[in-house]
Amino acid sequence: METDDNYIPKLCQLKFNLMSSVNTKELPGFKELKNKTVDIVLDLQKHLKAQVIKHTKLEIKAKQEHLKNTSLLHYGPSFKRSSERTTLPLGSTRQSTSYPTTSARIFSNALAC
Repeated sequence: METDDNYIPKLCQLKFNLMSSVNTKELPGFKELKNKTVDIVLDLQKHLKAQVIKHTKLEIKAKQEHLKNTSLLHYGPSFKRSSERTTLPLGSTRQSTSYPTTSARIFSNALAC
């Protein structure tokens, strides 16, 4: 989309028609005026396309940052897949003193980034 100058996304497409009477269309300056108007519309579409591309890139960057921050907050770098987790025998408990609390782990992970 960026490299193809002829492609205009639907969001940027404009339809403009210079309406005039039959007598006006026959005057010598009308054709030149109509061509200039078409050029203005095409230039505007290209400028709109450039702005839409910039906006899209910002949206992608924002989503990536959101996903990065969300996954760090929820799982942290120490997240393990279910196949990697250790299971405890039924009735046994894990000592909580050897593991930091969730909020402390999130805070330390955020500082490490």
